[in-house]
Amino acid sequence: MRINDLMTKSVLTVSPEHSLRDVGKLMKEARISGVPVVDEAKKIIGIVTLTDLEMILERLCSWEDAQDTAMLRIFQSTENPDPAWKGNLAVKDVMSKDVVVVNADQTVDEVRRMMFKLKKHTFPVVKDNTVIGIVGQRDLIYSCF
Repeated sequence: MRINDLMTKSVLTVSPEHSLRDVGKLMKEARISGVPVVDEAKKIIGIVTLTDLEMILERLCSWEDAQDTAMLRIFQSTENPDPAWKGNLAVKDVMSKDVVVVNADQTVDEVRRMMFKLKKHTFPVVKDNTVIGIVGQRDLIYSCF
């Protein structure tokens, strides 16, 4: 079986300027675990996953505990963790830039091994560096049954 046979072809993407708050809401509403980040030409430049969001939340919670302050607004800047600072993080501030991509012709077994070895759970599927699909851990596991 090839990745093309099970990848999601209607992929939600975001720009590096999107707010992380909006991306988190998008992921929650669409029930997805990762969103490719694309430039104006629709070329992939990064990815935001649930793991990235979890790390940001962990840093904010740790800062709050250390400072014993009122809860910060979610996704407030970790570079400037001042409760008076009202800006939100942008996708470009937290996206993973070392994106592992796959192509539609790769086998499911090959990509499953990559996922296990690299400890990644979401791979954009690209052709000429343009996102044409996305495949996740669930897709690969469910393909076995």
